[in-house]
Amino acid sequence: MPRRGGDLAVNLCAAFPLLVITVEGYTQVHLAHHKYYFTANDPDFVRKSGADWAIPMAPSHLLWLFATDLLGLNTIRLIRGQRTESYRVEFNRPCHPSTVMRIAFYLVAAAAITALGGWSVVLLYWLLPLLTITQALVRWGALCEHKYNLVEPDIAASSPIIVLRWWERLLLPNLNFTLPPYHHYFPGIPYADLPQVQAIFDREGLLDRTRVFNGYGQYLRFVLHRNGESLAAAEDLSRER
Repeated sequence: MPRRGGDLAVNLCAAFPLLVITVEGYTQVHLAHHKYYFTANDPDFVRKSGADWAIPMAPSHLLWLFATDLLGLNTIRLIRGQRTESYRVEFNRPCHPSTVMRIAFYLVAAAAITALGGWSVVLLYWLLPLLTITQALVRWGALCEHKYNLVEPDIAASSPIIVLRWWERLLLPNLNFTLPPYHHYFPGIPYADLPQVQAIFDREGLLDRTRVFNGYGQYLRFVLHRNGESLAAAEDLSRER
């Protein structure tokens, strides 16, 4: 499928229903993240700089953040974080579909739901989880992707590697997002192939095991560890096998 057609299909089937940024808008943000990694021009770094993304983190603060997500209190902040205006000119990719198309999508969807009498189902099983449970999962995924309270670090220092157990992959499938260094080293490689890159790094002795965590539980202990500013905590945890 041509890129434009593929983008439109993803917008209609995923982006619009999830109330998130369009494929085109995400492209602009993500390209800026790669080009200006952990600088003032990196939108991800700017948006996630602060106590809510600092590692180590007090258990009470992390619980509070998850609670606000589960209560839907971070919805407005999420929407604001999707803005991409400052990156459109540089990366020169038109932001299609238009606002008119997006509004038309929601009007058609609302009409269809009304005709089918499905508002109670949509609100209870789609919108409510989207604004609550999904936000907590998105936060955890972001915390697993980068350690944000660093100043212009290299990719290895700011990007943990989390090797998931089979049941963790089944419970929270994330398309190998827990292998972020390799995505930044080789952005042209599909996420599905990142485990093969990991195997190559391991085989060639290029893998720094002090930055490898065996499962979400071990990484969570690192996030909550008081000595998380240094790699000593990660090194101690990586030896627990």
